[in-house]
Amino acid sequence: MQLKKLLLLLLIHTGLMPVKAQAIKWDEKRPLTWDDFKAYPQHDGSGSVTYWGTAYDYKCVFSDCDYLLTFNIKNEFYPQASWVWWNQRNEYLLGHEQLHFDINELYTRKLAAALYSAVYTENFKAEVEKIYNDTMSECAKMESKYDAETNHAGNVNMQYRWQLFIYLQLRALPRNY
Repeated sequence: MQLKKLLLLLLIHTGLMPVKAQAIKWDEKRPLTWDDFKAYPQHDGSGSVTYWGTAYDYKCVFSDCDYLLTFNIKNEFYPQASWVWWNQRNEYLLGHEQLHFDINELYTRKLAAALYSAVYTENFKAEVEKIYNDTMSECAKMESKYDAETNHAGNVNMQYRWQLFIYLQLRALPRNY
């Protein structure tokens, strides 16, 4: 499952897949609903799948011997790729899927912090890409750990522990992009 998400993320990042106009930007005041899951369910053993991605673009200005970069960074949920089986729709599973999106938000904030704090050279394109790839690799590891420890939402106690952990992490690193 994580491989599919990472592949979608890379397709969006590289521009090989157009970003849908219907993408939903992460907003703590606008949690996901089951109505956001628009894709036809797949027979892969999952009750639901959430597709999201972190995309960015930037502008570079060379000034006073420095490379100054400004970034436009987005964490988006893709309704047309996300799905749920009708008999699996419940608030608990929706909370599990929401937390996948929230974990990506945490790493989008970490990405923004790393991009804005870096000092760039004439190799800024490679430097930006390395920061992005390193951060998204760490995000993928956390997403995998989340699913493993919660047994894909099957372990209620671990699910609640993860919800608290991510909530505290998001509070400790305010939105910075």
